[in-house]
Amino acid sequence: MTEVNQVEIEMNHSDKLQSRIFRVAKNLINLYAKPDSSSEVVTQAFLNAKLVVESEDNGFFYVVGADRYHGWADIRHLEVYTTSVSEASSKSICSYVTVSALLADVFFASEEDSELATRLVYSTSVELADVATAGAFQAICLPGAKHGWIRTTDLRLDPPKTLNSWSAADSGARKSIIKNLGVKVLAHAERFIGVPYLWGGCSPFGIDCSGLVQVCYQMEGLSLLRDADIQYTDRRFVKVEPGKSLSESEFQAGDLLVFGSQSAITHIGIASDDGRFIHASGRMANFGTYYNACSDKSWSEIYLGAVRLSEDAALSITSA
Repeated sequence: MTEVNQVEIEMNHSDKLQSRIFRVAKNLINLYAKPDSSSEVVTQAFLNAKLVVESEDNGFFYVVGADRYHGWADIRHLEVYTTSVSEASSKSICSYVTVSALLADVFFASEEDSELATRLVYSTSVELADVATAGAFQAICLPGAKHGWIRTTDLRLDPPKTLNSWSAADSGARKSIIKNLGVKVLAHAERFIGVPYLWGGCSPFGIDCSGLVQVCYQMEGLSLLRDADIQYTDRRFVKVEPGKSLSESEFQAGDLLVFGSQSAITHIGIASDDGRFIHASGRMANFGTYYNACSDKSWSEIYLGAVRLSEDAALSITSA
């Protein structure tokens, strides 16, 4: 059974799921702290993401995603979930692929000068439509039984393979897998350099620290929960370089570094293996996603620790 199926089963058999399952019908939506679009944005959800509805108020659904994160979504941005978007237009079920461009243009026709239908963001899962490819374009299913055209170069057509051999790997092989995973996660994070900071953001339009971590690990097939403190205490990860300062530690690429005070973790970043870390920061001096040196005193003073995927981890998000 795949990790995605395990999550779906957990959602479908939730004791609260007398509720309905919806999918996001826009390229990107906000989830709010209250049933009010002027309230705090707590996270975001991408096109096709499944959300379980737990209650309704003032034109909003209180929803929970596969990462167990709750928020209020505008009802107008959702549609009832069906097994396949393509079923609604009597097309056969096709495979899902992932958007690999930071921003991918979706056109109404398979031509560069066609009108834009929308723009999809990095890591969005889209379903290929049962329509013949056209030159450099692939047809994808869109909400409302429609389809659009996206450049093939903006898609990753095969699922990530980084963790494929995990279940059969011994300790030595898993160390190698973890190291490779970290390098790839870091490479994803570097794609976001220059993207502005946005509290609750998860996309190239704006992103926060834990959103960056979540998206970059997701792109390599490992689903993480949301928020820095939850990611740091994920049971699939173990502490590394305990007792050492930020500048003394010898991190691997992909290690997760947390910051704050002894009473609260407030920030998270992704280590490189060259004495730096990359993060999405709201500090006005360096606003956005960028690298910092581990020797930077302002970050060293609030450094709390680091974690890395454990060699003994069960990878499903249900083990987080």
